[in-house]
Amino acid sequence: MLPAAIERIRRKLASTDDGNRQMVDILNAVLTDGLPAVEAACAEALGHGVHSADVVLNILARQREPAPRANIMTPAALTLRHAPIADRRLCPLRQPPEDQLMERTQIFDLMGELKLYGMKAAFDEIMATAVKRQHEPQRIVGDLLSAEINEKQARSIKYQLTIAKLPLAKDIADFQFDGTPINQTLVNDLAGGGFIAQQRNVVLVGGTGTGKTHLAIAIARSCIRSGARGRFYNVVDLVNRLDTETRNGRLSLSSAWLAPQSWEPQQRPHPWHRCAGGGAVHSIELGSQHW
Repeated sequence: MLPAAIERIRRKLASTDDGNRQMVDILNAVLTDGLPAVEAACAEALGHGVHSADVVLNILARQREPAPRANIMTPAALTLRHAPIADRRLCPLRQPPEDQLMERTQIFDLMGELKLYGMKAAFDEIMATAVKRQHEPQRIVGDLLSAEINEKQARSIKYQLTIAKLPLAKDIADFQFDGTPINQTLVNDLAGGGFIAQQRNVVLVGGTGTGKTHLAIAIARSCIRSGARGRFYNVVDLVNRLDTETRNGRLSLSSAWLAPQSWEPQQRPHPWHRCAGGGAVHSIELGSQHW
Protein backbone atom coordinates (compact mmCIF):
# COMPACT_ATOMS: atom_id res chain seq x y z
CA MET A 1 0.00 0.00 0.00
CA LEU A 2 1.44 3.37 -1.03
CA PRO A 3 1.98 6.17 1.53
CA ALA A 4 -0.79 8.77 1.62
CA ALA A 5 1.04 11.53 -0.29
CA ILE A 6 2.22 9.19 -3.06
CA GLU A 7 -1.28 7.66 -3.35
CA ARG A 8 -2.82 11.12 -3.77
CA ILE A 9 -0.32 11.87 -6.54
CA ARG A 10 -1.20 8.55 -8.22
CA ARG A 11 -4.92 9.31 -8.18
CA LYS A 12 -4.41 12.77 -9.67
CA LEU A 13 -2.10 11.43 -12.40
CA ALA A 14 -4.62 8.71 -13.29
CA SER A 15 -6.73 11.31 -15.12
CA THR A 16 -3.86 12.53 -17.34
CA ASP A 17 -2.77 11.09 -20.68
CA ASP A 18 0.75 10.15 -19.53
CA GLY A 19 -0.10 9.60 -15.85
CA ASN A 20 1.23 6.02 -15.80
CA ARG A 21 4.62 7.11 -17.18
CA GLN A 22 4.90 9.94 -14.66
CA MET A 23 3.99 7.57 -11.80
CA VAL A 24 6.72 5.13 -12.92
CA ASP A 25 9.28 7.98 -12.83
CA ILE A 26 8.22 8.86 -9.27
CA LEU A 27 8.39 5.24 -8.09
CA ASN A 28 11.82 4.80 -9.70
CA ALA A 29 13.07 7.67 -7.54
CA VAL A 30 12.38 5.51 -4.46
CA LEU A 31 15.34 3.32 -5.49
CA THR A 32 17.76 6.25 -5.41
CA ASP A 33 16.29 8.64 -2.84
CA GLY A 34 14.37 6.33 -0.54
CA LEU A 35 10.67 6.11 0.25
CA PRO A 36 10.60 8.80 3.00
CA ALA A 37 12.25 11.38 0.72
CA VAL A 38 9.88 10.63 -2.18
CA GLU A 39 6.85 10.81 0.13
CA ALA A 40 8.03 14.16 1.53
CA ALA A 41 8.58 15.48 -2.02
CA CYS A 42 5.05 14.39 -3.04
CA ALA A 43 3.58 16.09 0.03
CA GLU A 44 5.47 19.31 -0.76
CA ALA A 45 4.27 19.24 -4.39
CA LEU A 46 0.65 18.73 -3.27
CA GLY A 47 1.08 21.61 -0.84
CA HIS A 48 1.91 23.86 -3.80
CA GLY A 49 -1.15 22.61 -5.72
CA VAL A 50 0.77 20.60 -8.37
CA HIS A 51 1.16 16.87 -8.93
CA SER A 52 3.43 16.27 -11.93
CA ALA A 53 6.45 13.96 -11.85
CA ASP A 54 8.73 16.79 -13.00
CA VAL A 55 7.88 18.85 -9.91
CA VAL A 56 8.41 15.90 -7.54
CA LEU A 57 11.75 15.01 -9.15
CA ASN A 58 12.90 18.65 -9.02
CA ILE A 59 12.12 18.76 -5.30
CA LEU A 60 14.16 15.59 -4.80
CA ALA A 61 17.04 17.07 -6.80
CA ARG A 62 17.07 20.18 -4.60
CA GLN A 63 17.19 17.97 -1.51
CA ARG A 64 20.24 16.17 -2.89
CA GLU A 65 22.18 19.40 -3.56
CA PRO A 66 24.96 20.05 -1.02
CA ALA A 67 24.46 22.81 1.50
CA PRO A 68 25.90 26.20 0.45
CA ARG A 69 29.41 26.84 1.59
CA ALA A 70 29.97 29.18 4.49
CA ASN A 71 30.97 32.72 3.57
CA ILE A 72 34.60 33.58 4.23
CA MET A 73 35.29 37.05 5.50
CA THR A 74 37.68 38.96 3.24
CA PRO A 75 40.74 40.24 5.11
CA ALA A 76 41.16 43.99 5.14
CA ALA A 77 44.46 43.69 3.25
CA LEU A 78 42.67 41.99 0.32
CA THR A 79 39.71 44.38 0.13
CA LEU A 80 39.51 46.38 -3.12
CA ARG A 81 39.99 50.09 -2.65
CA HIS A 82 38.79 51.01 -6.13
CA ALA A 83 35.86 49.55 -8.02
CA PRO A 84 36.87 47.48 -11.08
CA ILE A 85 36.53 49.16 -14.47
CA ALA A 86 35.20 47.21 -17.43
CA ASP A 87 37.56 46.69 -20.35
CA ARG A 88 36.16 48.90 -23.09
CA ARG A 89 38.05 46.89 -25.67
CA LEU A 90 35.80 43.86 -25.22
CA CYS A 91 33.57 43.19 -28.21
CA PRO A 92 29.81 43.43 -27.62
CA LEU A 93 27.69 40.30 -27.82
CA ARG A 94 26.75 39.53 -31.39
CA GLN A 95 23.41 38.29 -32.59
CA PRO A 96 23.37 34.78 -34.11
CA PRO A 97 23.29 34.64 -37.91
CA GLU A 98 19.87 34.69 -39.49
CA ASP A 99 20.28 31.16 -40.84
CA GLN A 100 20.53 29.86 -37.25
CA LEU A 101 17.15 31.22 -36.16
CA MET A 102 14.52 28.53 -35.57
CA GLU A 103 11.95 28.28 -38.34
CA ARG A 104 8.22 28.25 -37.71
CA THR A 105 7.95 24.65 -38.86
CA GLN A 106 10.69 23.63 -36.42
CA ILE A 107 8.83 25.34 -33.57
CA PHE A 108 5.64 23.51 -34.55
CA ASP A 109 7.49 20.18 -34.70
CA LEU A 110 8.86 20.71 -31.18
CA MET A 111 5.44 21.75 -29.87
CA GLY A 112 3.99 18.59 -31.39
CA GLU A 113 6.63 16.40 -29.74
CA LEU A 114 5.90 18.04 -26.38
CA LYS A 115 2.14 17.74 -27.00
CA LEU A 116 1.68 21.49 -26.64
CA TYR A 117 -1.33 21.53 -28.93
CA GLY A 118 -2.86 24.66 -27.37
CA MET A 119 0.32 26.67 -27.98
CA LYS A 120 0.57 25.32 -31.51
CA ALA A 121 -2.99 26.30 -32.39
CA ALA A 122 -2.66 29.82 -30.96
CA PHE A 123 0.95 30.50 -32.01
CA ASP A 124 0.29 32.45 -35.21
CA GLU A 125 -2.39 34.67 -33.67
CA ILE A 126 -0.34 35.40 -30.55
CA MET A 127 2.81 36.19 -32.51
CA ALA A 128 0.94 38.43 -34.96
CA THR A 129 -0.61 40.37 -32.08
CA ALA A 130 2.76 40.57 -30.32
CA VAL A 131 4.46 42.03 -33.39
CA LYS A 132 1.65 44.50 -33.99
CA ARG A 133 1.49 45.71 -30.39
CA GLN A 134 5.18 45.20 -29.58
CA HIS A 135 4.61 42.88 -26.63
CA GLU A 136 7.48 42.00 -24.33
CA PRO A 137 8.83 38.40 -24.42
CA GLN A 138 7.32 37.74 -20.98
CA ARG A 139 3.89 38.71 -22.29
CA ILE A 140 4.28 36.42 -25.31
CA VAL A 141 5.31 33.45 -23.17
CA GLY A 142 2.43 34.13 -20.79
CA ASP A 143 -0.10 34.24 -23.64
CA LEU A 144 1.24 30.94 -25.04
CA LEU A 145 1.03 29.27 -21.63
CA SER A 146 -2.52 30.55 -21.12
CA ALA A 147 -3.53 29.15 -24.51
CA GLU A 148 -2.04 25.76 -23.57
CA ILE A 149 -3.85 25.68 -20.23
CA ASN A 150 -7.17 26.63 -21.83
CA GLU A 151 -6.77 23.92 -24.47
CA LYS A 152 -5.91 21.26 -21.89
CA GLN A 153 -8.92 22.22 -19.78
CA ALA A 154 -11.23 22.09 -22.81
CA ARG A 155 -9.82 18.70 -23.83
CA SER A 156 -10.19 17.38 -20.28
CA ILE A 157 -13.83 18.52 -20.08
CA LYS A 158 -14.58 16.87 -23.43
CA TYR A 159 -12.98 13.64 -22.25
CA GLN A 160 -14.79 13.66 -18.90
CA LEU A 161 -18.14 14.29 -20.63
CA THR A 162 -17.42 11.30 -22.88
CA ILE A 163 -16.52 8.82 -20.13
CA ALA A 164 -19.46 10.03 -18.01
CA LYS A 165 -21.68 8.19 -20.54
CA LEU A 166 -24.57 10.58 -20.08
CA PRO A 167 -27.45 9.33 -22.29
CA LEU A 168 -28.50 12.81 -23.42
CA ALA A 169 -27.01 16.28 -23.76
CA LYS A 170 -29.20 18.29 -21.39
CA ASP A 171 -28.49 21.68 -19.83
CA ILE A 172 -30.30 23.74 -17.22
CA ALA A 173 -30.86 26.54 -19.73
CA ASP A 174 -33.02 24.14 -21.79
CA PHE A 175 -35.31 23.25 -18.88
CA GLN A 176 -38.72 24.97 -18.60
CA PHE A 177 -39.22 25.93 -14.96
CA ASP A 178 -42.40 27.91 -15.63
CA GLY A 179 -45.50 26.12 -14.39
CA THR A 180 -43.56 23.58 -12.31
CA PRO A 181 -43.02 23.41 -8.53
CA ILE A 182 -39.26 22.97 -9.05
CA ASN A 183 -37.07 25.48 -7.20
CA GLN A 184 -34.95 27.04 -9.94
CA THR A 185 -32.64 28.78 -7.45
CA LEU A 186 -31.90 25.48 -5.72
CA VAL A 187 -31.18 23.76 -9.04
CA ASN A 188 -28.77 26.52 -10.07
CA ASP A 189 -27.05 26.20 -6.68
CA LEU A 190 -26.66 22.43 -7.18
CA ALA A 191 -25.21 23.04 -10.63
CA GLY A 192 -22.43 25.00 -8.95
CA GLY A 193 -21.17 21.76 -7.40
CA GLY A 194 -21.02 22.95 -3.81
CA PHE A 195 -22.58 19.71 -2.57
CA ILE A 196 -19.58 17.77 -3.91
CA ALA A 197 -17.10 19.67 -1.74
CA GLN A 198 -19.44 19.16 1.23
CA GLN A 199 -19.74 15.41 0.39
CA ARG A 200 -23.52 15.61 0.37
CA ASN A 201 -25.94 13.61 -1.80
CA VAL A 202 -28.79 14.82 -4.00
CA VAL A 203 -31.96 12.79 -4.63
CA LEU A 204 -34.50 13.95 -7.25
CA VAL A 205 -37.96 12.42 -6.74
CA GLY A 206 -41.02 12.86 -8.92
CA GLY A 207 -43.42 11.26 -11.33
CA THR A 208 -42.76 10.23 -14.90
CA GLY A 209 -41.98 13.16 -17.21
CA THR A 210 -41.36 15.70 -14.44
CA GLY A 211 -37.76 16.36 -15.55
CA LYS A 212 -35.72 14.34 -13.05
CA THR A 213 -33.36 12.84 -15.63
CA HIS A 214 -33.05 16.16 -17.48
CA LEU A 215 -32.03 18.02 -14.32
CA ALA A 216 -29.74 15.23 -13.07
CA ILE A 217 -27.86 15.21 -16.38
CA ALA A 218 -27.78 19.01 -16.53
CA ILE A 219 -26.35 19.25 -13.00
CA ALA A 220 -23.76 16.59 -13.82
CA ARG A 221 -22.67 18.37 -17.02
CA SER A 222 -22.34 21.66 -15.16
CA CYS A 223 -20.20 20.06 -12.43
CA ILE A 224 -18.00 18.32 -15.00
CA ARG A 225 -17.41 21.62 -16.79
CA SER A 226 -16.26 23.00 -13.41
CA GLY A 227 -13.63 20.29 -13.07
CA ALA A 228 -15.49 17.36 -11.47
CA ARG A 229 -15.76 13.81 -12.74
CA GLY A 230 -19.05 12.03 -13.30
CA ARG A 231 -20.57 8.70 -14.38
CA PHE A 232 -24.16 7.84 -15.35
CA TYR A 233 -25.64 4.52 -14.22
CA ASN A 234 -28.94 2.74 -14.48
CA VAL A 235 -29.34 1.68 -10.85
CA VAL A 236 -30.86 -1.69 -11.72
CA ASP A 237 -27.91 -2.58 -13.94
CA LEU A 238 -25.47 -1.28 -11.35
CA VAL A 239 -26.97 -3.28 -8.50
CA ASN A 240 -27.06 -6.43 -10.65
CA ARG A 241 -23.40 -6.01 -11.55
CA LEU A 242 -22.37 -5.44 -7.93
CA ASP A 243 -24.39 -8.44 -6.83
CA THR A 244 -22.83 -10.69 -9.49
CA GLU A 245 -19.30 -9.60 -8.69
CA THR A 246 -19.90 -9.96 -4.94
CA ARG A 247 -21.20 -13.52 -5.36
CA ASN A 248 -18.16 -14.34 -7.51
CA GLY A 249 -15.92 -12.96 -4.75
CA ARG A 250 -14.30 -10.50 -7.12
CA LEU A 251 -15.03 -6.75 -7.26
CA SER A 252 -13.69 -4.64 -10.10
CA LEU A 253 -12.00 -1.36 -9.27
CA SER A 254 -15.02 0.72 -10.29
CA SER A 255 -17.39 -1.56 -8.41
CA ALA A 256 -15.30 -1.41 -5.25
CA TRP A 257 -15.29 2.38 -5.54
CA LEU A 258 -19.08 2.45 -5.69
CA ALA A 259 -19.95 -0.40 -3.32
CA PRO A 260 -21.56 0.93 -0.10
CA GLN A 261 -19.67 -1.54 2.11
CA SER A 262 -16.35 -0.13 0.91
CA TRP A 263 -16.78 3.12 2.88
CA GLU A 264 -18.06 4.31 6.20
CA PRO A 265 -20.92 6.82 5.72
CA GLN A 266 -18.81 9.75 6.83
CA GLN A 267 -15.90 8.68 4.60
CA ARG A 268 -17.69 8.28 1.26
CA PRO A 269 -15.45 10.37 -1.02
CA HIS A 270 -17.66 10.89 -4.07
CA PRO A 271 -21.15 12.36 -3.59
CA TRP A 272 -23.90 11.25 -5.94
CA HIS A 273 -27.25 12.48 -7.06
CA ARG A 274 -30.06 10.21 -8.08
CA CYS A 275 -33.42 10.62 -9.77
CA ALA A 276 -36.27 8.25 -8.97
CA GLY A 277 -39.96 8.18 -9.78
CA GLY A 278 -42.44 6.55 -12.09
CA GLY A 279 -39.80 5.62 -14.67
CA ALA A 280 -36.38 3.99 -14.46
CA VAL A 281 -34.07 4.75 -11.56
CA HIS A 282 -30.73 6.32 -12.46
CA SER A 283 -27.64 7.28 -10.47
CA ILE A 284 -24.92 9.76 -11.38
CA GLU A 285 -21.71 9.52 -9.39
CA LEU A 286 -19.75 12.78 -9.07
CA GLY A 287 -16.28 13.33 -7.63
CA SER A 288 -13.87 16.24 -7.41
CA GLN A 289 -10.90 16.53 -9.74
CA HIS A 290 -8.10 19.03 -10.31
CA TRP A 291 -6.94 20.10 -13.71
